[in-house]
Amino acid sequence: MARTAMTVSLLAALAGSADAQNAAGPGRIVGQVLDHGNRKPIPIVAIRLESLDASRVIGTVETDANGRFAFSDVPADLYAIRVQRLGYIERSDSVRALASETVELAITLAAKPVALAPLTVTVRSRWLELNGFYERRDMGGMKPHIIDRALIERRGSAMITDLLDQAPGVEVIYMGPGQRTIRFSRHTPMPAEAGKTQQSAFSQSRRGPDERGCEPDLYIDGRQHRNASSGLNKVDDYNVIPPLVIEAVEIYVGNAPPQYHHNCGVILIWTRRGG
Repeated sequence: MARTAMTVSLLAALAGSADAQNAAGPGRIVGQVLDHGNRKPIPIVAIRLESLDASRVIGTVETDANGRFAFSDVPADLYAIRVQRLGYIERSDSVRALASETVELAITLAAKPVALAPLTVTVRSRWLELNGFYERRDMGGMKPHIIDRALIERRGSAMITDLLDQAPGVEVIYMGPGQRTIRFSRHTPMPAEAGKTQQSAFSQSRRGPDERGCEPDLYIDGRQHRNASSGLNKVDDYNVIPPLVIEAVEIYVGNAPPQYHHNCGVILIWTRRGG
């Protein structure tokens, strides 16, 4: 009888302990996320606590500036915890929440390797930098047509006019043996000739190359280039230097930088060494 009474008493004590455990409140899961390499805290890590079969989400949190997080009021059970952060390998583990207890976790994340494109190396001309070439090219406002050194080498042109001929709005005009000049296809007033009124660039009353458009200004290394000629033909031949010595060409049909402004437009030629 004594043995039976002891057994009943022990079972009653165990049942009371289980009831006490079930009657206890929910637990907490707290922790900190660290970088596996340098052991520094990682902020803004997304952490999700869910059932093992992923059918229920218990909660989602983000780590603070010190990499810390906390889940409160978690019923006692076994859960899956998922940890995600851009640039790190996602990890998933299981954790058991205990009733009325706080479970503390220390989680480390390994950086995810990212495939990067190789470095792009471009050598800039100091002469062009000093003269604002790259700023004008990249600002996108006036949108010049650019002929750079790479394009010149690919084309292998023997004359400047061969390069300019393919630019939008540019027409090369044959003036005679060994002479070619440029006109822009643009409606713009032309300067008045001596004793005559100002006329349109496309006025049929004009004769010669001026019927084909207006003549832009030509600058070489920042200095305006003119031939010793009369009338409106300021440049009789644009092939004044070989393409071999040209670093870049800027073509502005109409709208041009203020320091080179002309109603028709401008062509800026920059040599490889400048000057």
